[in-house]
Amino acid sequence: MARRRWPAALAAFAAAAAALPAGAQFTDRPYPDHPLADKPRVSDPEAHDAVDLFSRLCVSTHGDRSRATEILADGDSSIEKLDSRMVRQMQGGKDGGIAWAIRMPLGEKLLVEFEPSGTCVVRAPRVDGRSLEDGLKNFLSEVAANREFKVRPAGDDEKTVDKRKYHFVTYSMHLPDTGQQVELGVATTDAKDAFVQGSLTYEILASTP
Repeated sequence: MARRRWPAALAAFAAAAAALPAGAQFTDRPYPDHPLADKPRVSDPEAHDAVDLFSRLCVSTHGDRSRATEILADGDSSIEKLDSRMVRQMQGGKDGGIAWAIRMPLGEKLLVEFEPSGTCVVRAPRVDGRSLEDGLKNFLSEVAANREFKVRPAGDDEKTVDKRKYHFVTYSMHLPDTGQQVELGVATTDAKDAFVQGSLTYEILASTP
């Protein structure tokens, strides 16, 4: 389960967080409209941006790495593809992953990753945890309103890692067009010294009849 891997993923991000490249601010977001729901409304701008990227690059693409890569490869100076050495460092020394650092309109840096396993991840270094959790919950409520997509809570847990308390919430979603089961999750911490305070994950688990 992705929930058990998140603490290690957060620790791996620490080594690269300070080196995320800065680009120019967005003049126009290079993402297609989300086909499932309106943009999420949350109080924290970074939480809003993180859920927005997650909805467009992970959920709308059904976690398809090649589709997300096409969206991000349009030459926008706000988007910086990270080199393979840094990606390996962030992803626990594993080869085959890919990641981008994105400078958002208000100046914050967000990270979009595809791990070697195929999991799509959006990381927000500085974010209000409750806003990020509420943003994902509200977004998935809108997705479930479609009625074709079955979304249900799958887990709610707290763990202490390196003396920091992390909160993990997961949801399960069935994709009717492919028969796949997806786990979507949010991991947050209020620790001010954490390199990453919030992560969103999209992982395809299996196909069901």
